[in-house]
Amino acid sequence: MGTARGVSVTSCSKPAASGLNGRSSAARRCSSSWALNQPERDKQMRSGEAEVYVCPACKQGMQLRIVRQRGEAVVDGMLSCPCGEEFPIADGIPDLVFPRQLAASDLEAKLWYDANADVYDENLHLTFDTFGEDENNVRNRLVDRLSLQPTHRVLELGAGSGRDSLLIADRLGSEGRLYLQDLSLAILRHSFPKLATKPVPTEFHVGNACNLPFADGVFDAVFHFGGLNTFSDI
Repeated sequence: MGTARGVSVTSCSKPAASGLNGRSSAARRCSSSWALNQPERDKQMRSGEAEVYVCPACKQGMQLRIVRQRGEAVVDGMLSCPCGEEFPIADGIPDLVFPRQLAASDLEAKLWYDANADVYDENLHLTFDTFGEDENNVRNRLVDRLSLQPTHRVLELGAGSGRDSLLIADRLGSEGRLYLQDLSLAILRHSFPKLATKPVPTEFHVGNACNLPFADGVFDAVFHFGGLNTFSDI
């Protein structure tokens, strides 16, 4: 099993003027596009955690270029790979989606969660009610199977609005680490306030579960519940 490769770090004093077409413009990638409330500010990427990420295209280590920083938190910047791929960090959240042209099933899932993010939590109980299950009991039983220790480093794929993330965080301490991934930033943002008061350091990124930005051997446990059927390589 390999280990994550380190990153080199550079900084620039200010972002260039914003472009017009999202990821197609390097200037846009270095600019801020979200207004954050306090829970979201508390969950920005820490500069020391950048070494965990590798290029999802080729698995090489990447260079972190910091555009704007608040303490240890990287507010805006760029992760760049020697292979030529670049991944923006906007308001503390790395966008590590690869490939940029998503497979049909991945795109369909992303668009659905983007559209339903604001009503997802209030309606999700209907799924469990349909099967006569208690949601909290089901989720706790699944998380219990990880046999987590407070110091573990855990990755959750398809973290969504953080309903399982909250239960995982309850089992980790300040010496552990929790990494949350989702293809939809809109739904992932709903997990920020849920985890804001938890002691475990938590890192968020937008990405494709079929092309993970991590080397081998990084995590003690990996968790996913509920969306495997939408993954394009299944």
